[in-house]
Amino acid sequence: MWSPFKHIKCWEQKILIVVIALELLKTLVIPNPIDVLILIGLIIIFFCWYGNGW
Repeated sequence: MWSPFKHIKCWEQKILIVVIALELLKTLVIPNPIDVLILIGLIIIFFCWYGNGW
């Protein structure tokens, strides 16, 4: 049976990648230790949620 919610994971991945990209851009323009920690945390969250057991 077709589920109307099967593409939500795909949209969540795209939104999280956009957030990571914006945070990376902000960190490259104005380096700040807090921003670096936030960026590393977002990358770890992305791989924990969507990586296959890295």
